[in-house]
Amino acid sequence: MEIKSKEYFQELFSRVYSTLQKSGFDIEKNLPKLPDFNKLDDTDIFEGLCKAIFSIQAVWNNYEKNFEAINKLLFYYNLKKISELCNDEIEQIYTKIKSLKIRDRFLNKKLYDFRDNAKTFLKIANRFGSVHRFIEQNFTNKEYLITQFTDHQSEYKLSRVGLAICSEFFKNIGIDDFKPDLHMNRFFARIGLIDNPTFKNTPRIDFQIRKIGIEFANKIGKPAHHVDSILWLFCAEGKGEICSSKPKCQKCELYTKEPKLCKGHY
Repeated sequence: MEIKSKEYFQELFSRVYSTLQKSGFDIEKNLPKLPDFNKLDDTDIFEGLCKAIFSIQAVWNNYEKNFEAINKLLFYYNLKKISELCNDEIEQIYTKIKSLKIRDRFLNKKLYDFRDNAKTFLKIANRFGSVHRFIEQNFTNKEYLITQFTDHQSEYKLSRVGLAICSEFFKNIGIDDFKPDLHMNRFFARIGLIDNPTFKNTPRIDFQIRKIGIEFANKIGKPAHHVDSILWLFCAEGKGEICSSKPKCQKCELYTKEPKLCKGHY
């Protein structure tokens, strides 16, 4: 990929924002806010992890509408209670969440992951005093934390957590980052920032997308999570839905304005 200028990224961001506004989408109402990490306890942090995992290959808007019921079913993310769930109890929770019409083919497996991750969080808390303290001690060293939570050689490897979900987890607990998910994969491929016509996520592609996203944010002087959120709203089903799996190219200023910054649908 050729190195893009500050002006390129500014124009790109401006057109994305303008397209959302002109489509009638309420950006400010839907823009996720970065939490204050210092105000979170281990339960809040675990909730942030679980919600990052819930986002995997699922329609987030579908989850959002049901979190009041889901949070209650998950004991409001109490680490000890979730770590002690037996298989039958997990299956009962699965049945109840499924009855909410959640569209998520991995839901059952995710609930088992929550139990495994609760146990890992308790291990961290026993060693460092709390998960909050462990993360706080390494707050400015995101790459170290990513390794601890995603590397299969780490004793703190979290189930179902790779780079993309770790980045989402970070954002959920107040750590600025950029998530290399399918939306960003598809969007960056369509505008030519990556060469990935099949939109298949691989570790190499995820690393490349995250690097570009952070560069994008740095060049326009915005936090990475802010750029990530605007682009996600631009793409996500149930949100802006401009550059989704069925893109609305004729409504998109990246395509309709000259010079074109997007090659259009494929």
